[in-house]
Amino acid sequence: MLCYWIELHRYKNIFSMLLIIFLFFIILYAQCKRNKQAYFLSVGWGLIITSGFFMYLSSLGIVDIFSYIPYYTEISVTIESLILSFLLADKIKQLHKEKITLQENFITYQKEEKKKLSNMVEEKTEALKVSLEEKELLLKELNHRVKNSIQTIVSFLRLQIDEIEERKTQQILMNIENRIMSISHLYALLYTKENICFVNTHEYFSLLVEDIETSYAMPHITIEIKTEINIASEYAIYCGFILNEVVTNSLQHAFKERKKGHILVHLRKEKNCYKLLFCDNGIGYKENSDEESLGLVIIETLVLSQLQGTLKIDSTSGVQIEIEWRDNE
Repeated sequence: MLCYWIELHRYKNIFSMLLIIFLFFIILYAQCKRNKQAYFLSVGWGLIITSGFFMYLSSLGIVDIFSYIPYYTEISVTIESLILSFLLADKIKQLHKEKITLQENFITYQKEEKKKLSNMVEEKTEALKVSLEEKELLLKELNHRVKNSIQTIVSFLRLQIDEIEERKTQQILMNIENRIMSISHLYALLYTKENICFVNTHEYFSLLVEDIETSYAMPHITIEIKTEINIASEYAIYCGFILNEVVTNSLQHAFKERKKGHILVHLRKEKNCYKLLFCDNGIGYKENSDEESLGLVIIETLVLSQLQGTLKIDSTSGVQIEIEWRDNE
C-alpha cells in the first residue's frame, strides 16, 4: 500500500530483491565461516535470486524468460525447499550425534567420578578400620591391665581376711572383695571377647555367683540364673553390683536356720525396657531393720542414679526385687 501512496508501485519488486540479496550476503558470510551447509543453501538461493531478477526484467518489459520457461519460479522454489529439507535433516542428524557424544562423555565422566569416589571411600574405610582395630587393641590392653590391677587388690584383701579372726570384719572384707571381683570378671570377659560393647550376661552372672558361693560356702542354697538377652557393658557393671548385693544379702540373712533355699536371677527385655528380677524363698526382712540397710542403699543408688530406672521390693513372702530401666541405645 505504501508503494501505491508514494507512486512507487513500478518499483515494488525492488524491496523483495533487496531482501533476497541481503539473505544471500548472509549465506556468503556463512561460507566464509566454513559452514558447509551454506554452500548447498547458496545454490537454492541463487535460483530464487535469478528468478526474482527475471521477474524484475519481465516487469520492465526488457525480457520475458517465463515465456520460454513458464515454471522457472516454481522450479526454483521447489529446489530450494528440497535443499532446505535436506539441510534440516542433516542438521538434526548432526545434533543427534552431538547429543549421543555428549551422553557418552557424560557417562564416561560419571564412571570416572564414581571410580574416584569409590577409591576414596575404600581408602577412608581402610583407614577407619585400621584406626578402629588400634583402638580396640588399646582398649583390650587397658581392660587387661585393669583386670590385673584389680586381682592384685583382691589378693591383698584375701591376705588381710586370713589374718583377721573376727567374723563380722571378715564378712565386711569379703563383701568388699566380691564387689571388686564383679568389676574384675567384667573386664576379664571384655578382654577375651571380640565384641567389647556387649557382655554375655549368663556367663558374667555365673562367674559372680560362683565367687559369692565360694565365699559363703552354703551348698544347701541353690542359685538359678536365667538370662534371655545380652546387655551393653555399661549396664552390665551396674547389674553385677546389684546382683552381688542382692545375692550376698540373701545368703547372709534370708535362710537362717533353714536347710534349703532357692534364689532366682532373671534378666529379660520387653519392648524397649530391661527387666531384672531377684527372688528368694527366705524369711524376708523387716523394712525398718538395719541388717541390710547398706546393701539396699547401694541397690537404690545404682538403680535410680546410674540405670535411671525403677525399683520395686516385696518382702511379704521371701524377697522379690524387680528392677526396670529403658534401653537408651
